[in-house]
Amino acid sequence: MLVVEPDVNTGLLHGFQIRESLQHTQILKDWSLSYDQLSSGHFESHLNELWLDDIQIYEEKISPSTFQSGEGKADSLCLGVFSNLSDPALWMGQVLQGAEIISLCQGGEIMMRTPQQSSFLSLSLPMSLLEEAGEIPQGASMLTHQPLAQEIYFKLTTLLNHVSKHPCGADLVSMQQAKSEILDLGFRYIQAMQQQKNEIRLSARKAKIVVQRALDAMQSYQDNPLTMDELCQLTCTSRRTLQNCFELITGQSPAQFLKHLRLNGVRRSFIQNATSASVSEVASAWGFWHLSQFATDYKKLFGETPSQTLAQCK
Repeated sequence: MLVVEPDVNTGLLHGFQIRESLQHTQILKDWSLSYDQLSSGHFESHLNELWLDDIQIYEEKISPSTFQSGEGKADSLCLGVFSNLSDPALWMGQVLQGAEIISLCQGGEIMMRTPQQSSFLSLSLPMSLLEEAGEIPQGASMLTHQPLAQEIYFKLTTLLNHVSKHPCGADLVSMQQAKSEILDLGFRYIQAMQQQKNEIRLSARKAKIVVQRALDAMQSYQDNPLTMDELCQLTCTSRRTLQNCFELITGQSPAQFLKHLRLNGVRRSFIQNATSASVSEVASAWGFWHLSQFATDYKKLFGETPSQTLAQCK
């Protein structure tokens, strides 16, 4: 099965058509990411990546809905803007509709849900280039600033399209000018954040902590799914609080979200161990004991049976 198909390779820009979320996250250098599919359908993404010396720009278009977790690039300020959202996205418990700029500083933690269809642009600037910027918001932040968000989107997409169409015309002078303009976007974002001082609200921070505790517990009890009462006990919450925290961060109930994560874990195991994996062994290792129901849930989420996934990966 051909999972990744490079369609552009200029030395600066790399384009990929991708059919597996695991392959998508492996391509992005210096990021520690996990994408878990949350809605039905075959995973499809298109990824463009451009480097201007040590500045990274990437554009990703993804379908269907995913939950993205992990950490941003170390020693970098990472900015992100959405466009062409089929529905609002969720970033650390906050709703994104296209006018917002999200950021991670110094490898901040990521929890984001994308809708059924989305287009996202990311800009990563080394901290060494921002020493004169003053105080930079640490961790995860969000700025609602439609003019700047639109300018970031326009300049990044224009640059990506130019290099894609004119790889031989991407001379050193024009690339250095582009680098200067891109760096200026970072300084302007920091200035706007210093004026607004808009950090992730406290309730969302608490919800993120609760969800992370539940995810850690799921990993510890991978083959024996926890009941809601057990999750409440481990996260020191009531059922209502646990429900509210998951809906705020993931857009789903705890039971639905954790089942989707376990199904994604099964799929990754199939892909990574295609030659030796058996459907029943992998399913039971992820806590699915009723194989007929597991097969039904798997096909509903990924659009194919477990056996079809294994056959395509061999």
